[in-house]
Amino acid sequence: MKESVLYAFHAVSEVLENSLDLDEILYAVLAAVTAGESFGFNRAFVLLHDEDRHELRGYFGMGPRTKEEAARVWNELASRGITLKEIISSYSPENFAREKAKFQDIISQLRCPTAGERANPRIRQMAEHPGHAFIERAENNPSLCIFPILGVDEIAVVPLAVREQLVGVIIADNFVTNRKIHQEDLIALDTFASQASLAISRARLFKGLQEKIKELEDAQRKLIDIHQQLVQLEKRAAVGELVNHLAHEFKNPIVVIGGIAQVLAQEIPRDDPRFLYVKTIIDEVTKLDRLLKETVQGIRLQSNKEFEELNINQILRDKIESLSGYFAASNVEVRVEFDDRIPTMMLPRKSIEAICEYMIGNAVEAMPEGGKLTVSTKLEDGKVVLEFSDTGVGIPENIIDHIFDPYFTTKPGGTGLGLHNVKQILEALGGSIEVHSKVGEGTTFKLYLPLRTHVIEI
Repeated sequence: MKESVLYAFHAVSEVLENSLDLDEILYAVLAAVTAGESFGFNRAFVLLHDEDRHELRGYFGMGPRTKEEAARVWNELASRGITLKEIISSYSPENFAREKAKFQDIISQLRCPTAGERANPRIRQMAEHPGHAFIERAENNPSLCIFPILGVDEIAVVPLAVREQLVGVIIADNFVTNRKIHQEDLIALDTFASQASLAISRARLFKGLQEKIKELEDAQRKLIDIHQQLVQLEKRAAVGELVNHLAHEFKNPIVVIGGIAQVLAQEIPRDDPRFLYVKTIIDEVTKLDRLLKETVQGIRLQSNKEFEELNINQILRDKIESLSGYFAASNVEVRVEFDDRIPTMMLPRKSIEAICEYMIGNAVEAMPEGGKLTVSTKLEDGKVVLEFSDTGVGIPENIIDHIFDPYFTTKPGGTGLGLHNVKQILEALGGSIEVHSKVGEGTTFKLYLPLRTHVIEI
């Protein structure tokens, strides 16, 4: 039997080591269990452990359905010389679904409680302390529901466990040949199952994380849809109502998911393969939280009606002075050119300060190796013009028309809301923004505000 174990390992090793597709792994594992040149069981089923429901549930089966099919398939495999590796390489979602459908009526009945009064004692014991594979006979355990479902009196039960935690179980039998199952068969299966368990556990974790990430992506798409609806709203009163609804609907689940992921990250060792997937959830939650904050902040700034008399030049001076350490650390030289003729204006302070801070930060980020930033103001055709000019990398022509689009970004980790929010705030004040850029030379943004600033009432 040693040769069969080595052969099975060799044939399945690539899938077990590299695949994150649960279906592909189970297809390969059961192919090895049922192949005549490896373990040679007539058919096999895998039941996966649902920890929340304390239940083993049938998931997949492989092998012939009837004795007639067995004779036909086995003769065909022998005559064509098809190997186990060739069977494994024949995996496809379609082949998996076809094989699963063949046993669907059996699979749907294979449910074994692992805890509580309804649990079979042997199954409960296996769930609490997964051990080695064992032979189960109907005469010794007549209450086990598997026997009447499979129509056999003897089965091999192979626990699949990782760190003493039950992942699932393989049930194999010889319903066609009626060949007795021997202890030697179980020793070989135990060795094989330990590697299979790791692969199955990894794939299930990955699948679960994919589902969580999909939930986050769905939430993000919903957030984007809501934001786009907000941009189109005709009444500002409705904007405030939807902002509160947005924050309430998304903040709580984000905090819950992020908190759970943080706890898992502290409990799972960094060298554990599961740590990478938990970190992915944390990163996605962080991104979604940042997107939510910037979306809500942008909308509130657009609808801000707390106007006061402001001096644009003084706002810019104060902001540049507060960022002096940031400029020094970024090796950026700042030059100011302010037109002192600009009068005080009725403006929303928080919105104007947010615009200035973002435009300055955007310019510095465009100069990763350092450079010169020129901030100027002037009067032009009855408008106040704020100009931010950098000597940075510039903006390619193929994307410059999209930089104000919501959620468009070329920055790693960016949300694509910065310039979009600036444009929306300016337009709410009756102003506008334009950009001039040349790759390798730099970029200039011009922000226009009407001299008599007002809020557009729509």
